[in-house]
Amino acid sequence: MNATCSPGRASLEAVIEVLDQGEALLDRLPDAVYGRALPMAFNATIGGHYRHCLDHFRSLLAAARRGDLDYDRRERGTLVERDRYAALNATRGLARRVS
Repeated sequence: MNATCSPGRASLEAVIEVLDQGEALLDRLPDAVYGRALPMAFNATIGGHYRHCLDHFRSLLAAARRGDLDYDRRERGTLVERDRYAALNATRGLARRVS
């Protein structure tokens, strides 16, 4: 990240960096692991947590347009939770919107 860039640009670059890290994770993670329910974690899945993270980025981008930040407005049970490729496409789509 460029230390001389504006705070707004620095924030966008940080978002892009995190999305890039998410893409790298998804590239390495086997499909079976992505959607596997973990009994020790109340049957949560990596996919469910990943969708939750993407929801926060979507909420932040929507707030930039609307001026209203609402982290409670989320869709649960989406394809992103079950399908690693859907998550990868959603991640890339968000990165394009931020860039």
